[in-house]
Amino acid sequence: MDESEIGGDCGCYFYYSRKPFNHKDNKFVFYYPFEHRAVMKINGKLIHMKNHKYRDQQPEIDKTGELEFTSKTTQVKAQFRLVAECPANSDSCEGADYDGTLDVKHNDKDISLPIWGYCGC
Repeated sequence: MDESEIGGDCGCYFYYSRKPFNHKDNKFVFYYPFEHRAVMKINGKLIHMKNHKYRDQQPEIDKTGELEFTSKTTQVKAQFRLVAECPANSDSCEGADYDGTLDVKHNDKDISLPIWGYCGC
């Protein structure tokens, strides 16, 4: 999935890979735009989901968080841990890095995906 498919800008982008790269040039598997919704591409189809476990809190290094999203056919639990954030007085840094797991249930099939993510603008 890429930004042209979902009109993304600021938000959290999650990928399969932890290789260093520019997140704007790579395909992501899950997008969460800091709202009560998320988008995931499964079998070539965009799945739009609602967030039913929303927490608006500031993350801390090595602390874990969890979000849950659902649609008619899909349930996703995102479990993540903040691994890098901007320095306190940085004007040029716009985001934070996470790693974690997406537990996906789609049409009665379950899969757990290790992910790396970036949240910011």
